[in-house]
Amino acid sequence: MKTVKQITEEQFDEQFTLVKNHIDDNASWDGNMFETYGDELMYVYDKAREGNYVWTIIEGDDDTMFITSGVHLVNRIGYLITEEEWTEETEIKIIFN
Repeated sequence: MKTVKQITEEQFDEQFTLVKNHIDDNASWDGNMFETYGDELMYVYDKAREGNYVWTIIEGDDDTMFITSGVHLVNRIGYLITEEEWTEETEIKIIFN
């Protein structure tokens, strides 16, 4: 069974720098989320081919949200791209106050 490293939002922010969405000036997630279709998705796939830069925002059970390393299709809301590559499968649980 594969182990997934879990980190907090704060740890994610300390370790990774998000890339702004240069395709959509009104992108969600403070201008950093890439959509799941069209030119934005093609850009995400290009970045994924370059290395481990892509993260998927996923809606989980009970209205929870996660950011998980890699490109995923099931329950995806959108994608984030970081300047730094991830080195191990990682998951961040998003807690809304």
